[in-house]
Amino acid sequence: MNRNMGSVDRYIRFILGMALLINVAILDISRVPAFILALIGAVMLVTSITGFCPLYVPLKLCTHGEDCGCCKESEAKVE
Repeated sequence: MNRNMGSVDRYIRFILGMALLINVAILDISRVPAFILALIGAVMLVTSITGFCPLYVPLKLCTHGEDCGCCKESEAKVE
């Protein structure tokens, strides 16, 4: 897995993921919405820590930067 997320993207995901998990712990909400918020928060935390977003691959997105090589490798495989 090559990293396809830049540092700003990773920081934003980390902050939002932590905010969702904290809200699940603090707010008094029912089980289904709490589970959905916790799942989204956990996915955001994992992607921010690893620096890889699986959704970016089929969309051919890369926020890591132009010099990262991950976009160039995927374009070279297509050709």
